[in-house]
Amino acid sequence: MRPILNYSRWQGLHESRKKDPFELLDLKSRSAEWSVRHSVARNPNSTLEILDRLSRDTDSDVRWKVAENPNSTLEILYRLSRDPEWIVRKTVAENRNTPIETLVALSMDQNKVVRSTAADRLARVKAERPELRGRIEELENLADLGIRGDEEALDLSGLDI
Repeated sequence: MRPILNYSRWQGLHESRKKDPFELLDLKSRSAEWSVRHSVARNPNSTLEILDRLSRDTDSDVRWKVAENPNSTLEILYRLSRDPEWIVRKTVAENRNTPIETLVALSMDQNKVVRSTAADRLARVKAERPELRGRIEELENLADLGIRGDEEALDLSGLDI
């Protein structure tokens, strides 16, 4: 037989429902449980402050979900593009908001899956945005020479790439 929910537990659930949803997300983002932080990281209502904090989380699954979140900023995506875990870097390459400069850097990643994902995204951008082809090729050539291009970022968030 299932135990009956005790009053103090019920009261705690009732009180949490009264909180502002953003306050509740902030509270959950500080949870000791990685699975709770994971759910906050993937929530499209998480604030930029929460996403920034979770992008530095000790758990790679949490950082992975931040990289996947469409609201992650260019700064967050740039930081995560240097993550030690390949799955996080691969997810950055898949994020539609990742600037081409970061994609070019990821196309030379030490991990084959990350390189391939970034190269595929760059090929799609070249095909769908011919006006960017020259800029992408310039960055790729600079990268081949081991020279970094400028930090100018192109916003691709409005594209279905």
